[in-house]
Amino acid sequence: MVPYTITTVEWTTPILLSGYVATNSIKGSILQIFNLTLGILCYIPFVKLAESVSYIRMINSFRRVCTVFKENEEKGIVSTLISRNDDTGNISRFLTADLEYALKNNKVMLFYQPQVDYKGDIFGVEALLRWKHDIYGYIYPPLVIALASEGHLMDKLSYWILNRVCSDLNKMNKLGFRNIIVSINMSVAQLENDYFVNNLQKSIKKHKIAQDKLEIEITEQIALRSSKDIRDRIMAMKKLGVRLAMDDFGIGHSSLMYLKEYEFDTIKLDGSLVREILYNNNCRDIIQSIVSLGKSLNYSVIAEYVEEEEQRDILYELGCHRYQGYLYSKPLNYDELIEYLLDKCKSKFCG
Repeated sequence: MVPYTITTVEWTTPILLSGYVATNSIKGSILQIFNLTLGILCYIPFVKLAESVSYIRMINSFRRVCTVFKENEEKGIVSTLISRNDDTGNISRFLTADLEYALKNNKVMLFYQPQVDYKGDIFGVEALLRWKHDIYGYIYPPLVIALASEGHLMDKLSYWILNRVCSDLNKMNKLGFRNIIVSINMSVAQLENDYFVNNLQKSIKKHKIAQDKLEIEITEQIALRSSKDIRDRIMAMKKLGVRLAMDDFGIGHSSLMYLKEYEFDTIKLDGSLVREILYNNNCRDIIQSIVSLGKSLNYSVIAEYVEEEEQRDILYELGCHRYQGYLYSKPLNYDELIEYLLDKCKSKFCG
């Protein structure tokens, strides 16, 4: 039988004792435990449903942030995200706070994609920024840069990248890989930072690396939009002895003009030229022209997005002998890179 309540119970009475106190019977405690268990079992599905709905809303809001950013990126518009008074702004502010925490706790990563010649010998790697968020997974790198810029974290992020690259390069040197060149792709926001060149110099000095084993990549869009301050910083980098590369190089008038203005050491072919090389003769002619110009102006040419042997073989026939892409390797974290280098090590890279 269900026990009757025979006395009042104070609200401070422990829940497992309250049934016994109220009924003066062990049956009261058993009933209380049963009611508690039943209540929890009924409540849990609603909690899980609420958590699921909240998670879906967060993911959808995050996707809207990415969509807004990429749409503006395609149009050449600088995105303003943090100052918005909507879900996009809320998520952007949360992401920026999480990015600051990640920088402080070393949760941002660098991956490296090998660069090789026709024989498969490794001459360099490109450093690629990666941030894996606990909820949203890997965040689109240009979005990370944009949030850091708008959230006044660019100095911290740029210094972290430069310091980590120099640290990893120093470790590679100690392992015998002294001829590897590490290239770093820099955005307008990073180059606009007043402390960029100073951070670069500090990182080089701190880790005691050769300046000519670092290469800063800029895009044609950066050169096109660059202010006097950015041009001065590029020139200051060159004076330090750091190498300079132009990424996504085409055959347009602006590309050719910047070859004259800056002393580039490396030109990286526009990805669309490499992707279409198998079936577009115009792309082949353009690449051949760029390679020929490179020989005259004394810069090397690297083809990115090389994914098939047929692409590589056509590039080789056109005079391009340096490649980067999934045909050789995906981007690797530092430990994976060292394993890759050791596996592919040639005598000219060691000792």
